[in-house]
Amino acid sequence: MRSLSFKQSARRAGGTKRKVRVSSRPTLLGAGFAGIALCCLLLAINFSNNLLFGLSFLLLSVLAVDYAVNLGRLKDLIPGAWRIDPVFAGQSVTIGLGIEDVSDRSHGELALCTQKGVIGHPAYLPPKERVTLTLSLPTDRRGHFEPPGLSIDSIQPFGLFRSRLTLINPPAYWVYPRPDDRGFSPHGGPWRQRKTDDQDLEFSSIRNYVPGDPLSRIAWKASARSDDLLSKDISGDMATPALHLDWAATQPGSDEDRLSQLTSWVLDTELEGREYALKTPEGDLPAGTGDGHMRACLQHLASFGQEPGPA
Repeated sequence: MRSLSFKQSARRAGGTKRKVRVSSRPTLLGAGFAGIALCCLLLAINFSNNLLFGLSFLLLSVLAVDYAVNLGRLKDLIPGAWRIDPVFAGQSVTIGLGIEDVSDRSHGELALCTQKGVIGHPAYLPPKERVTLTLSLPTDRRGHFEPPGLSIDSIQPFGLFRSRLTLINPPAYWVYPRPDDRGFSPHGGPWRQRKTDDQDLEFSSIRNYVPGDPLSRIAWKASARSDDLLSKDISGDMATPALHLDWAATQPGSDEDRLSQLTSWVLDTELEGREYALKTPEGDLPAGTGDGHMRACLQHLASFGQEPGPA
């Protein structure tokens, strides 16, 4: 499975002005603990036993202290920037959120969680420090998804209560079609056998390397004799024409199979540094190259026949 070479820019959580809501509810352990405390109190009332009164009040005090401390764990937190990198179907998407403390109190371990019970990796937040909370979610289909309800949770200090800071408007993320690694070319035959052979091209000059030049264009021998990295400059009439990645040129199969082939072609063509255009039954994208063009093509393929929806 391939990995993407570009990163999606971070976005502020919930806008510049955030509205957050902190709540606390007992955990399963806390509910059992409260049940024991209540039973002790009822027994103490029934038998007028001072020892049971003392034990029940002690247990209830522990509950009260844990509730107060647990609720305070999420105060004075400032949610920062979201980071969700696009992935291919079948990979796990990692949701990251930076948080900052503006107080002198310790917050203990915090975790990014979903309302469905998926818990992220816990992270310890010292006073007046910043950490990034992460949460991994599996993906099994392509599309543009909105994360399920997300929150920052804490069960500190005794695990009797779970405080929850609900996060507003987390950003959506992209899941691209799974690439087809069989190597089919848009013009028939294996893709890797259709690549341009640089030895068959004529070059007009040698120039300094420019970031983004394909590796096949680097003049290795000339660079070895120079202190700079050099690239071969193709004359205008000899330049490789843009490649048209057409839905109609894919191997017969289901829509998902065709999308996988087009995804593979986009990645391979971008790696070669060639310009390429994309054509599907839902629209055309003009020829281009670079990370921005690759993202636009992959997003076009990911959204084929779909509407944005929850993960």
